[in-house]
Amino acid sequence: MTLLVSTISQTRVKSSMRILVVGAGYVGLANALGLTGRDHEIVCIDTDKARCEMLNAGKSPIYEEGFESVLRNTVSTSQLTFVSDYNHLGAEYECAIVCLPTPSKSNGEADLTFVLDGLGRLARHMQRDSIVVVRSTVPPDSFDFLIGSLMRDDISMVHMPEFLREGHALSDFRTPDRVVIGASSEEIAHRIVDIFGLSNEPVVNCSLTEASLIKYASNSYLAMRLSYFHSLSSLANVLGADSRRVIRGVGLDSRIGVHFAEPAIAWGGSCFPKDTREFVAFAARIGHDMDLVATAIATNSKRVRATADLISQSIEEVPKQRVAILGIAFKPETGDVRSSAGVDLAIVLARRGIDVAMYDPIANLAECTLVLPKNIVQHSNISDALAGADAVVVATAWREFEDIPGLDAAGFMRGRIVHDPFYLLSREEWTNSGYEFVVK
Repeated sequence: MTLLVSTISQTRVKSSMRILVVGAGYVGLANALGLTGRDHEIVCIDTDKARCEMLNAGKSPIYEEGFESVLRNTVSTSQLTFVSDYNHLGAEYECAIVCLPTPSKSNGEADLTFVLDGLGRLARHMQRDSIVVVRSTVPPDSFDFLIGSLMRDDISMVHMPEFLREGHALSDFRTPDRVVIGASSEEIAHRIVDIFGLSNEPVVNCSLTEASLIKYASNSYLAMRLSYFHSLSSLANVLGADSRRVIRGVGLDSRIGVHFAEPAIAWGGSCFPKDTREFVAFAARIGHDMDLVATAIATNSKRVRATADLISQSIEEVPKQRVAILGIAFKPETGDVRSSAGVDLAIVLARRGIDVAMYDPIANLAECTLVLPKNIVQHSNISDALAGADAVVVATAWREFEDIPGLDAAGFMRGRIVHDPFYLLSREEWTNSGYEFVVK
C-alpha cells in the first residue's frame, strides 16, 4: 500500500451513489452538506426527531458559515433528507458515513457506545460490498471491535478522520490540507476518493490504526503548541513586552511558523480537550506515557484559574464585585460553548461570590451542558454586560470587540480593570480613558 496517493482520483467508479450519513451533529452536517456538491442522494439519520424536522425545514441548529444556505438549497431539491427512525431509511445504501460522538469516560478513554450502536443498526441497511466510513474519533486499537459489531463480512470499514475547523467546516471539507484514508486496500481507497470527489488534495493512504494515530497526534500536537505560545505570551506580558511581536518573531522561523500561535486565556472546544485526554488514556492503557500531552492539559487548566486569580485580586477591595466577560463561544466564528475558557472563567469567578455578566454575538449560555451558578447572566448587548462592572475580560477574539471605545465603556463600568489577552482593545485609547490593563 502506497503512503501518498496522488493519482488515485483519476479512477472513477461511479459518479452518483446512495449515501447514508449517521449523526446530524457538527461533523455529520458538515459531511452531509459537503457531499451535496456531488450528485449523491444523501439521507442523514439522527435520533433527535425535533432536530430532523428543523433540518428538513431548511434551518440549521448549528451556527456555521454556509450551513443554512446550502441546507436550504439541497433540502428543497430532495437531494438531502433527514430521518429520525432507522425503520424509515428505505432502500439499501452503497456507503455509510458514521459521524457519532465518542465522549470521554471518567478515566479519559473514548466511550464508543454511540458508534457501536450506530454500526449495529445501519448494517442491515447496507448493500453487499458496501463501505462504512468512520469519521468519529476512535482509539487506534478499536477497529477489530468496530468491524465485529457490523456482523457482516461483506462490508468494508474505512477510517477517515476529520480535521474540520469550526467556523470553516465547509471550506475545509471542500479544500482540505490533506485527506487521511485508513483502509484495508488501495481498491477501497480508490472508492473513497471517488465518493468524496477528491482531485488534487494530498491523500495519505494508510491502515485504520495509522489513521487514528494521525488524528490523535495532530490534535494533541496543536494543543501542545497552543499551550506553549499561551505560556510564552504570559511571560512576555509580565516582562512588559508585546507578546504579539514576540510570537511573530518566533513564528517567522520557517521551521516553526506563525499559525496556531495566538495568545489566549486557554484552548477549548469539542475536540482538543477530549482528544488529548483520550490520547493520554489510550497510551497509558497500553503501557506508554504521553507526558508532553498530559502536561499541556494540566497547563491549560491552570491558565483559567490563574486568570480568575488575576481578576479577583485586581478588584478584591471592591464591595459586591461584578465582572463583565466578553465572549462565550470557545473561539470566534462559532456558537460552540464546549470547554469555553470564558464560561470556565465565569464559573470560577461566580463560585467566589463575584457576579458575572456575559455577552457574545452568537453563542448562548443555554447551550452549555454545565450547571451554571445563578450569579452568571448573559446579556443581549455589550452595554448591558459592561454596566456596573468592576473589570472586563475579553475571553473570545470576536472582531466586533475591536470597535468598543474605551471612553464609551467608561460611561457604563464602575471599575477600570481590563484583561485582554488578544490585544483587541486599543491599549492607547483605553489607557487614556483611565483603564488599567492587567496581565498574567
